[in-house]
Amino acid sequence: MGRHYIQQNPYDKRLNIKLEGIFEDDDWQELMASYRKQVQMISPEEYQVELDCTAFPLAKSSQWDRLEEIYRLFDVEAFRKISLILRESSERLDYTFHETIRNVDPAKLQLRYV
Repeated sequence: MGRHYIQQNPYDKRLNIKLEGIFEDDDWQELMASYRKQVQMISPEEYQVELDCTAFPLAKSSQWDRLEEIYRLFDVEAFRKISLILRESSERLDYTFHETIRNVDPAKLQLRYV
C-alpha cells in the first residue's frame, strides 16, 4: 500500500511531495487527484517541485514507470525546477527513466541521493 503527502509552501514557492511504499493503481489515482487539487491553486512555472522518493522502493519496474510518469507530468506542468530525492542504495537509474531525463537541462532537474 502506498501513501503520499503533499505540502505547498507559498513563501519559498515550493511544492513538496513524499511517496511511501508500493503504489497500486488505487493509491496512484489518489495521488494524482491530490496533486491536481494542489496544482490548481498555484502557478507551476513559479514553483519548484520536490519529490521525495526515499521511502518509495524502486526495485520493481512498475515503480520506475510511475516515477517516470510523475516526472513527465511535472515537466508538462512547466515547474521552474524539479528535484527528485532518491535513496543512495536504490538500484541504478532504470534505463527507460534514464533515457527520459538524459537530455533535460541540468538547471531544471536535480537528482539528489541521500
